[in-house]
Parts: sequence; C-alpha cells; structure tokens
Amino acid sequence: MVSLSGTLGLLPGEPDASACSAISSRRSVQRSRRIWVSLILTMADGTLVFDALYPALGSDIRSELATQVGAHLSIEGCLTVDAHQRTDVPGLYAAGDVVLGLDQISHAMGEGGVAATTIRNDLARRTPLRR
Repeated sequence: MVSLSGTLGLLPGEPDASACSAISSRRSVQRSRRIWVSLILTMADGTLVFDALYPALGSDIRSELATQVGAHLSIEGCLTVDAHQRTDVPGLYAAGDVVLGLDQISHAMGEGGVAATTIRNDLARRTPLRR
C-alpha cells in the first residue's frame, strides 16, 4: 500500500501507471520567510497537491514459529510482549512488525534495542557477565 498524505488528506491504495501519470511538478511557495515545496500528483481523475509523500508498505506478520513454541498472539495476530519485549515464553523476545505497535523502521530499531538490553540483563541475572 502506498499512502500519500499532505494538504488534501490521505489517498490509500496503490497508484499505478493507469491511475497516476506522474508526480508532474514541484512548486515553491514562500510563507513567512520559509520556502515550502509542494508535490503535485496528476491522476486520471484530477490533480492532488501534497506537502509530503509518505510511503507505507503493508506487512505480513510472520509469527508462526513463535506460536509453535507457545507464544500468545493478540487478536490482530501480533506477538504479545511486555514493556521489555519479552513474550510469555521464557527466553523468547520479539520486536518490530511482529509485535503490535507502530510499523516503522525507527520504531522497530528502538524495540530491538530494548530487547537486546533486556536479553543482556536477563542473562546477567542467571550468570554474572564479565566485561
């Protein structure tokens, strides 16, 4: 899915060559000493103007392996985790698109950092880690 958000709202779907001729031009507008660049998208049924384009990709939740070892899923099909990315299976941690939340790379990286720190701390509780 490609989402185009901007001054005219949200355009869901997947524009293709038949529906969308091209991002035809950019225009600069000076507002209060700042220059804003708008993108103009020409489609078969009209023209849309956007301040920003935000690509959004759909994702398939791949939680089958985790469920095979007993991890529980939310009603959306995502693995359920605590605030430290632990699942309900001891030693199993999850981060990114497989858990419920904001499906963005930066968010997944943050969750991965939380999970890594939690793994390190959980291991240190069992066996002290030497530096």
